[in-house]
Formats: sequence, structure tokens, C-alpha cells
Amino acid sequence: MGRVPAPIAAVFTLLTTPERMEEWLPGCGGAVSDTPLANGVHVRARFGARVTEFVVIDFSPPYRFGWTEHGARRGWRVWFRLDAEGMETTITVCEVWAPTSVGARLWGHVLGRRHPKRHVQQILERLPRMVA
Repeated sequence: MGRVPAPIAAVFTLLTTPERMEEWLPGCGGAVSDTPLANGVHVRARFGARVTEFVVIDFSPPYRFGWTEHGARRGWRVWFRLDAEGMETTITVCEVWAPTSVGARLWGHVLGRRHPKRHVQQILERLPRMVA
């Protein structure tokens, strides 16, 4: 959980603008969507040479936003919960991985490259700089 020194609407807009994801999402080199974000909309994101697709699974302005990842990290889900605190916003980020197969579970344990706590901390460190 972290605080962002900006109104909730500004933080929600930042999180849900694909063209700005590379500013706050660690490793993201760009993201695009053919339509405005809503439940079920697909976002293509680039992480180095890897391109993946996020599918929006929770779009409840200005309080909640979440996606599930399709591609190399199938089964990763990320949610953001925003709470207004005057002119600041408290943000809670939750990342969950639900492997889609036994092979995926084994592969995830062997590689172990994703560090959710560090990833969430990086997001929470970047967001305040983006809206300041």
C-alpha cells in the first residue's frame, strides 16, 4: 500500500492510459489498446523483446482496475484499489499468480524470476512521480 499526492481521478486516469503504462510499470517498453479501456478490453504490452497481452478484468472508475496476463506469464493477475484521502490517493496493489497447468507451476518454480513484492514496490515508487 502507498500514497500518491494526487486526486483519485488523476491516479485512475494514469493507471488506465495504456500509452502511459511504460512510465510506471517496471520493464514495460510501451503499451497500446485499440479501444478505450473497459472490462474485456485487450492491451498489448512490450517487455524487452517479449510482447504480451493484458485483458482488463476489473474496470470500476475511479476505484478499481485489474488485468490478467495472457502470453508467457499466463495466469498473472494484477489489481489496483484506490481510496480517496482528501487530495491524496491511497493505492493498494495486489499481484496473484495462478498457474494454468502443472508444467507452468514447475516452470515458475524453476525460473522464479518474478518477485511480486519488489515489483509492487517499484510501481508504488514510480506513481507519485508521474502525477506530481
